[in-house]
Amino acid sequence: FVSLAVVAGLVVAASAQPNNTSVLLMGALLNQANDGTRQRAIQLAVDDINANETLLGNRTVRLMVEDNTDDPVAGLLAVRRLIAARASIIVGPMSSAMAAEALPLAGFFRIPLVSPSATAPDIFRHESFFGLAASDASQVRAILSLAKRFRWTKLVIIHSDDTYGRGIQNTFVSMREDYDVSTDNFELAVRNPNTAVEILSGLSRNQYDAAVFVMAVSASILHTVLRAGDQIGIFTRGTAWLGTDTMPRIFSEPDFTNITQGFMAVTPSLSSQGGAADSFVPRLNLTRAEEESLSNYVLYSYDAAQLAARALDQALKGFNGTLPEPADNETTSAANVSSASFEVNPLGRLLLDALPDIDFDGVTGRVHLGEDREGEGRYVLMNNQGTDWAEVAKWETDSWRFTNESDLVWP
Repeated sequence: FVSLAVVAGLVVAASAQPNNTSVLLMGALLNQANDGTRQRAIQLAVDDINANETLLGNRTVRLMVEDNTDDPVAGLLAVRRLIAARASIIVGPMSSAMAAEALPLAGFFRIPLVSPSATAPDIFRHESFFGLAASDASQVRAILSLAKRFRWTKLVIIHSDDTYGRGIQNTFVSMREDYDVSTDNFELAVRNPNTAVEILSGLSRNQYDAAVFVMAVSASILHTVLRAGDQIGIFTRGTAWLGTDTMPRIFSEPDFTNITQGFMAVTPSLSSQGGAADSFVPRLNLTRAEEESLSNYVLYSYDAAQLAARALDQALKGFNGTLPEPADNETTSAANVSSASFEVNPLGRLLLDALPDIDFDGVTGRVHLGEDREGEGRYVLMNNQGTDWAEVAKWETDSWRFTNESDLVWP
């Protein structure tokens, strides 16, 4: 909910600052305690954008990073600071829950959020949200295709009670009949993750001995949930255990490799055609520990900033390269937006129109969101084979291609 007092305050704060025609402000919303490598990738993108003479004419981009700490109140305040500073476009947030919190306020002023990793289906319904990764509808489709391949008929969805977890659970419910699969669900509280032991104990019921368990919990509680499951010895139950795209958070941690032996995880991948990941990663100057835990979402973060810059370049052309000064209580025909949103972000409407059509080769491969405002669904199936996680299959053109199915390790 956005009060009129907050909105009015933001408009006044923004209107008091004249447009700077030589510098465009790009915001970034992330959790600085956990997303340092992603922040580094975004800054590297901005440096490359400013060195690219074919983008933005004689303008440069300045990056303003705000820490949302994965807290709803802190996240809303972070968005407010970016709006007051006149950010034209924002890279992030990194999670679906934080995107859901940021969208009402950013959307009011038509400031696009370009997220590398937020994937809940509900947030894609908002015209101001653009996702480099495909929505979880694609991920669920990939998991249900695994169920069909292995003839799994019963899935137990363990999900967090936030936008991310509930989005995945609801998508399973909407799609399950098409794959002849039934589902039960257990919901875990993000704000009280210590109840996981009590809730997961319900999984010890005999009716789940032949079930396949899908763990769709937010990264913020993943460690707690895995420890709880290990404490009650639940990971030896069922036919298989499958994690979603938050699971790479623990790939490089030996303690959790031991806990999750035999697990599988559907995780985002890079394009097998194009992309420049191999040459890009050394530019991040990672420590060995950072390199071992590197997520593909770091590379998506770089491409998200590049996408944002290309949209800025295209939007400026709508004003013939001359960014206008704020208008006084007028609706500007060039942008076709309300006076309030135009005063804060005169490029807003044009950015929303430009982003779906931008098409370029990024470090992750081809970047083109299209009318659905989401990237292509590209996944790999990882399998914990005892000492390490190994890639065992790729999801391409809506089907799984296994390297050697007999190599799979089960719980």
